[in-house]
Amino acid sequence: MVKKNTKENDMKRKTKGIMTAAIALVIIGSALLPREKVESIELSIPNYKPVYDINTDIPIDISVLPENAGTGSLEYISDDDSITFSSTGISTGNKEGSYTVYVVSGDIKSDTITINVADITAREELAKAEAEREAAEKAAREAEEKASREAEE
Repeated sequence: MVKKNTKENDMKRKTKGIMTAAIALVIIGSALLPREKVESIELSIPNYKPVYDINTDIPIDISVLPENAGTGSLEYISDDDSITFSSTGISTGNKEGSYTVYVVSGDIKSDTITINVADITAREELAKAEAEREAAEKAAREAEEKASREAEE
């Protein structure tokens, strides 16, 4: 009886080993199977704005055809190092300017998008200060004119 139980255990171990090897082969095989080659890449920015503030993350959509093509070979390109790419999109960095971005995979290039970056907060503060200065100058001119009229009377 001991021999029968040992044979059953050996059979179970062999079956487990064969199943484990089969599963491993399927996983490895699917990972190594060549995916379809990228035929086209489309790049877009949802809710595109003419100007983005510095230090802003911009969401980006990338469409690859065919849909089951491998995207591991995508390379993100910008004409300036201050623009960086992340898993969520593009980061504008802290430099003002106009930048172009696109994506390539082998010899396939996406459309090019231009991103204009400005320090919007600083510009708004400057405009506010200028408006306050102009208002103060106008008030001073009006007070001077009033004083001049009163002196004439």
